[in-house]
Amino acid sequence: VGYDAYMALLGEAIEDLRAEEAADERTRVDPDLKIAVEGRIPESWLPDTTLRLRLYRRLASAVTMESLYDGLHDAVDRYGQPPEPVHNLVRLMALKLEAKRLAFTAVAYNAAQITLTLAERGPLTTEDTLFRFLAQPQSRWRLTQEMKLVRKVSAAEWAAGLDTLAEALKAIRRFVDATR
Repeated sequence: VGYDAYMALLGEAIEDLRAEEAADERTRVDPDLKIAVEGRIPESWLPDTTLRLRLYRRLASAVTMESLYDGLHDAVDRYGQPPEPVHNLVRLMALKLEAKRLAFTAVAYNAAQITLTLAERGPLTTEDTLFRFLAQPQSRWRLTQEMKLVRKVSAAEWAAGLDTLAEALKAIRRFVDATR
């Protein structure tokens, strides 16, 4: 192999490693959720502590939406229809998976606003992508000095509960997917 061919192969290998490292960074992100919703497995629904802990572990370790909802369906088959806090827990875990995919280190949602903290590396962290996202005609997001995306929440959106946050994350994912 000649010098030029060697340098070209080396350059490709370095680019591949950088792409893998960026993907690794996103999978290592463990978003912190600050959402005022009761998400838990009540003792009244699943009295056995060991089984409750196993279900928590299974839901928390899900890496895809499919595996998360498979865990819920298995629990429904075994223990019957779950109460609202269990549904909330699964929705929170789904939001966490989406936030992880988008490389947000924290997600806060309250009656006033949605706040998404960007990781150092992620699909929105290049200046060009971030500024194009913020410059969209319908964008209601602003960027703080702390690298947080912030968006006001209306009373109607807050009344819609977790659907508002889920839709916001889906819209960001659609934008990211369209820019790839």
